[in-house]
Amino acid sequence: MQERFFLGFVIILINVFLFTSVNVCAIEKAPEKTIEEVQNLNNETLVKAVNNYMQTPSSDTFREFTKTFRNILLSSPNTKLPAAAILANYPSLSQIGTKAIDISGGRLWVFTKVGDNHEAIVQCLDTKSRVIKVGRRKKVVHDQVSHIESIGLPNAVVIREGKLINGKDGFRLLVLAGDKTNGTIWLKAYRMIDGHFKESSQYFASVPSFLLDDVSGWVSFHGNDLICTVSPMKSSPASNASVASLPESERSTYKFCLRISQAGYVLESGIVDVAPYSVLCQFVQAIKQGRADIAKAHVIDSKLMSIPKYIGLNANYSHNYKVTQMAASPSGTYRYRLLTGLKDDLIIDVVSIKSIPANKIEPFRYDWLIKAIFVAPADKFLQTIAENLPQANLAVVELHDANSSHESRPQAVSVKTIKTQP
Repeated sequence: MQERFFLGFVIILINVFLFTSVNVCAIEKAPEKTIEEVQNLNNETLVKAVNNYMQTPSSDTFREFTKTFRNILLSSPNTKLPAAAILANYPSLSQIGTKAIDISGGRLWVFTKVGDNHEAIVQCLDTKSRVIKVGRRKKVVHDQVSHIESIGLPNAVVIREGKLINGKDGFRLLVLAGDKTNGTIWLKAYRMIDGHFKESSQYFASVPSFLLDDVSGWVSFHGNDLICTVSPMKSSPASNASVASLPESERSTYKFCLRISQAGYVLESGIVDVAPYSVLCQFVQAIKQGRADIAKAHVIDSKLMSIPKYIGLNANYSHNYKVTQMAASPSGTYRYRLLTGLKDDLIIDVVSIKSIPANKIEPFRYDWLIKAIFVAPADKFLQTIAENLPQANLAVVELHDANSSHESRPQAVSVKTIKTQP
């Protein structure tokens, strides 16, 4: 009797198990959404957010749009897509002038057709560390995750360039450069603190105010340094036009280098080749000391010696000289401007001349010589810039002995300059 009861109980359990398994298998699983379906859903949401902002521009509707766009950038299909593919997949972004700026290790999304309530979206990779167990040992694993964040921008600013600087111990600095509506330069730095980019004014505290307020131009990156190409703001012509003087260029453009340091950006000299510059220093030194024989050794034509004397540069001149390098010069020529502090300055071209040896055993040698010297009226704008530069960075031509070592000569100049046609 007990055996029959036990056998019947087992049969019942088997039937219940089989019936439950059949019902579970009969339930259809919900199909997962494909990439195209996710993209279409995101596109519909983004179109709605863009239309809401275009119809009623406000801080709330723009904030809703940026939130929607950030979520789209965080979605798995878009985290690894290039900017061009994202712009092509979501054509509604063109309605507000969406543009992606490469910041070396990430991208900056800006919206050029948005007037008020302007923001930019930073998209980059962040590193997260975690500890895992490998057998009996622990191992630190570094994972790269997508970091997306919005930063506020002034309304009257157009972003042109950006650079994400990564340092030691997780140091990250976002540097943005652009121009204001009046043509002046705009610079701003954002340092990552506690996982967020926060504005940091200390990195441009040492930059002279005239470079950001009194000049027009643009900024480009040279590594982590900034190259500022600026020109004086247009002003009314002088009232006393009857005074005879050499013609002045209506527009001069100059280049400066803002070099990054631990304390921030400082105004320093640009990248200058030492060889042609040292020839210019020796030439000026010889004139200062009254050594015409040494000065003639640095020029192609000895007739050029009369030009410095014409403007008053001789052994009796006691002021310091300041030199700027012109960026726009003929091919194979290094063009410098000698700031004399007098009525006129000198523009000097230095070239490399191939020297043929007396015998065929010695190799060819290239010597740097002064090819041309021009007289130019003193540039008031350039003089103002030279006065505002730090004294330690001014390229003052100190006069050394003709037999001094190469290391004792000036190695750099303060400003790179170019002159453009009116």
